[in-house]
Amino acid sequence: MERLRTSLPPTSFLGPFPLVGGGVGCEAPPPAKGKGPGTSNYYKEMEEFTDTEEYAQFLQSPNNKDKLIVIDFYADWCGPCRKIKPALRKLATKYPDVIFAKVDVDDAEAIAESEGVEVMPTFVFYKNGMKLHVFSGSNEKDLEDKIKELK
Repeated sequence: MERLRTSLPPTSFLGPFPLVGGGVGCEAPPPAKGKGPGTSNYYKEMEEFTDTEEYAQFLQSPNNKDKLIVIDFYADWCGPCRKIKPALRKLATKYPDVIFAKVDVDDAEAIAESEGVEVMPTFVFYKNGMKLHVFSGSNEKDLEDKIKELK
């Protein structure tokens, strides 16, 4: 059986990854060799929260003491959310001392509601369990400026 061919280049929309099996189209990239900000798959590897208790524990965790935490509230259907994903990968690589996590508002409505999220993407900044700032929009420069200011 011959594979379905499209006019897409042999990279996925998630980043500059050759497609598994050498095909073309929207297939998942190969797994990253490591985890964390140094990997190009970092957006997929970011901790994602759907449970309110786990989210609260993460924000209060001693492991995150004195570190800036940036929570990305997104939706799969949101165009600006998809637009900012590559920028988040770059920022996570550029700022390895900042912790990035994500919340899909459709899968975690209670968390989004508790944070007052009304538009996507929204980024909520925490440090030492304290909410420092809320930023909405997909402007990469503004997001990076806020990270620099708060870290």
